[in-house]
Amino acid sequence: MEFFDWFAQAFNTLWELLKEVPIWFADFCLLLLELLTNVLTVVFKWAIYIAMYLSYVAMLAASEVANEILQALDISGHLERAYGHLNVEVSQMLTFLRIPECFNIILSSLATRFTMRFAPAFGAAS
Repeated sequence: MEFFDWFAQAFNTLWELLKEVPIWFADFCLLLLELLTNVLTVVFKWAIYIAMYLSYVAMLAASEVANEILQALDISGHLERAYGHLNVEVSQMLTFLRIPECFNIILSSLATRFTMRFAPAFGAAS
């Protein structure tokens, strides 16, 4: 009888242990899910930081390229020379209407548009 009592006691202990395994497994899965969530949060934050930094570097490079193009083409110099060949009355009227400033604004906006094409938030729309 002693063997059967020992066997029954061992079986009962094993049964109690197996009844608690789903609770342990559920706790382990929740802990693993929380760890995975935290790790993915950190990874995505760093991915966003890196993407923003690369976008910043691309915008700086595009800005330098746009400025170099504007300086190489010397469009404002050509406009000033063409403006200097106009009659005094016409040039005064254009100055009164601020047309030379308008050309500078247009050139600046074109350079800005070129630069913003390299920003992910703005470049996709244009």
